[in-house]
Amino acid sequence: MGTTISSQSKSLGVLAITNADKDLYEVNGRTLVSARLGVEAPDGRWAVFGWGRNIFNKYYWTNTIQTYDTVVRYAGRPAEYGLTVRFKFQ
Repeated sequence: MGTTISSQSKSLGVLAITNADKDLYEVNGRTLVSARLGVEAPDGRWAVFGWGRNIFNKYYWTNTIQTYDTVVRYAGRPAEYGLTVRFKFQ
């Protein structure tokens, strides 16, 4: 079992802007939590792992830029869950 916590502080999507435009290009800080839990056979021949990324489904932006006359914000990935099954053929 394990968990991963990643965090990023508030940042700006562009380097050269005026104070009036600062709010348009601000990328809010975020903390994302991922987790995994699994079981493996004593001889290592098989394993089953359940995992989740961004398990609390935090909505966040990864970047913000200007294209022509529009400010575009790129959203991060939503919550993802999965199951990994491994079997070794010998």
